[in-house]
Amino acid sequence: MTNLSLKVHQPTALEEVLDLLSQYRGDAKVLAGGTDILPKMRAGALKVGHLVSVNRVAGLNRLEFREDEGLVIGGGVRITDVGEFPDVQKRYPGLAHACSVMATTQIRNMGTVAGNLANAAPSADTAPSPLLKSRDEERSEESRSRAAQRESVLADGNDDGIGDLIGLTSK
Repeated sequence: MTNLSLKVHQPTALEEVLDLLSQYRGDAKVLAGGTDILPKMRAGALKVGHLVSVNRVAGLNRLEFREDEGLVIGGGVRITDVGEFPDVQKRYPGLAHACSVMATTQIRNMGTVAGNLANAAPSADTAPSPLLKSRDEERSEESRSRAAQRESVLADGNDDGIGDLIGLTSK
């Protein structure tokens, strides 16, 4: 069923996103790929008055690997882009594989890893991969300590949409 009163916001700065989510708390959701939220809305399983698109927000499409930072996947990075990223293929083969085989090509080209994690569905194919390394990788005590400090950011369990803005880093 169509929601004629739905307002789509397209901010260009993260501060604007947070302001909109705060202003419309409980009646707003974050929109990146839309592969989970839009079907739920069409089916009537999710009713919101405001969608806050993060597709124009600078920095949320950041995908890079640095020795000092590890892997950084911004909240707007598409699943296909993560799977094809050379550093992901080299250092995180499980994640690269998950990104290349999950769902359909259309979903991989539109969906985001952040959305896949935030959705918290049992089918969140990319969820375990960033948290695991190749079993063949040998780690020193120092790297094991860093691994224990690895940051994994999941949806915060609130209905405010803020948990959907995920920055995933792995050192």
